[in-house]
Amino acid sequence: MILRSWFALARPTLALLMGPALLLATTAPALASDDILQLKDGRVVDGVTMELTETAIVVKYKNGDVTVPLDRVEDYFVGGRSRETGLTDEDKEKQASGLVRFRGRWITVAKRTQQLEKERRERHEALKDVQAHREWRNRYQFETKNFAIQSTLPPHINERYSQLLEDYFAEFKKMWGIRVPKKWGRLPVCFYHDRDSFNRTAGVSGGTAAYYRFVDPRDLNFYYDRTDPDQTVAVMFHEANHYLTDLMSETFQYPNWVNEAMAEYWAVTVWDADTGKVQIGGIQDGRLVEVKNDIEAGKRYGLRRLITNENREYEFYYWGWSFVHFMLETKKYEKGFRKFFVQLARGKGVKRSRGAFNFEYVSGDECLRVFLKNLKLKDGDLEALQTEWYAYIDQLESNGTRGLEEAGMSAFAHNRRLRAERLLKAAMEAGSTSISAHIRYAEILRMKPEGLAEAEKILRRAVEIDSLEARVWAHLGYTLWIGDRKEDGKRLANLAREIDPDNPFLLIDIAEALGEHLDDAR
Repeated sequence: MILRSWFALARPTLALLMGPALLLATTAPALASDDILQLKDGRVVDGVTMELTETAIVVKYKNGDVTVPLDRVEDYFVGGRSRETGLTDEDKEKQASGLVRFRGRWITVAKRTQQLEKERRERHEALKDVQAHREWRNRYQFETKNFAIQSTLPPHINERYSQLLEDYFAEFKKMWGIRVPKKWGRLPVCFYHDRDSFNRTAGVSGGTAAYYRFVDPRDLNFYYDRTDPDQTVAVMFHEANHYLTDLMSETFQYPNWVNEAMAEYWAVTVWDADTGKVQIGGIQDGRLVEVKNDIEAGKRYGLRRLITNENREYEFYYWGWSFVHFMLETKKYEKGFRKFFVQLARGKGVKRSRGAFNFEYVSGDECLRVFLKNLKLKDGDLEALQTEWYAYIDQLESNGTRGLEEAGMSAFAHNRRLRAERLLKAAMEAGSTSISAHIRYAEILRMKPEGLAEAEKILRRAVEIDSLEARVWAHLGYTLWIGDRKEDGKRLANLAREIDPDNPFLLIDIAEALGEHLDDAR
């Protein structure tokens, strides 16, 4: 299985938590109905009465009916009927005799119910254990070859994240010849199950999604964003790259533009979970959209300004990424740029000065000198190189819709709300099917009193995309609630809890706002 740097490590089971006190019942509940359906993405819904129509299955929750189009259903058993597509005559005989098809086998209804009950009990116990480890004092702690993991995430996600970090480390080590100083030991990596626990325990605030502490005691901290697990991985790769870059030299700190641009370049990584192989150099769809947005607005970031810049600028993330991508993906420049990167940290004859935290730094002028030397260029060649860089950008193409989504989500994370609104609106108009993008856009619209109606419209469109995605119903309920439609808001929030009553990732702000008004999930 090949997973890109933005990929969902584990799609949540159909269970939503809408309040800390109501997470789990003390015993596993019995099935309320024999009806069951399996979506094409692998999710299973059971224990709820359903109704089969010509075009859909209607799941009849206490707080409302949810319609699931048949073209999104892989298999079902509803009201004694199951999908007949592809059934052989022998299959039809088994069905007529009262057997049901369950996970590729024909078994009795009683046997299926027994198996489902067993699985629900096991899942219930596992979820109780996961819930206990959500408290930082009870966190999971284990070591891999290069990292000391501390986590409040479930074990299967811990395993994938830690393996991903190890394979990522191995690729960087092979390319740059790094080693971990013995006195540093294994890097502590802290995984948090949501933003609240990240903010509370790691001591951060605002829009920070992750951070690497580059001074003692070094550590890497990030949280699992249940609304966009793909982006969680991209953020993890970005911050982990800062640690790997530090391993180029114990005493040197790269110019900020190099640091952020390289981290963004490495964030687009293809990882093969079966072989552990890592491939870098993909297109940062969102960053490319941001660059082209600037170009359309008549703003181009100058190459001399980039290379000599000693400040911290947001443009380093996207204009810097595009330049590093140009350098490393263009054969005639790749070797020279790699030498430039190594020479800045390790090369003899490079003028470095001491600065903050007693680290070594280079001035903007020295950075330019080392760049030109290793690329075998003269100062007068910069303008031609800049023209070539711009032409390179022009020929790059992204997945238009995905790029708009990523650029909008990135702008949202960096509190650039006007930019985020413009990009996400364009994504909606381009036909976005991203649930996370819809939710983020609705959040932006909700910030304006006149935007509530449009936020509701966007969320109802998201319901059409995935009617069994509980967080959409939760956000829709909250939108109605703050729009003084309290009863409807409460009902939809309760519907979200019915759809997804056990998921430990969905303890969200909406739950805290409405928690005291919600009913028991079961």
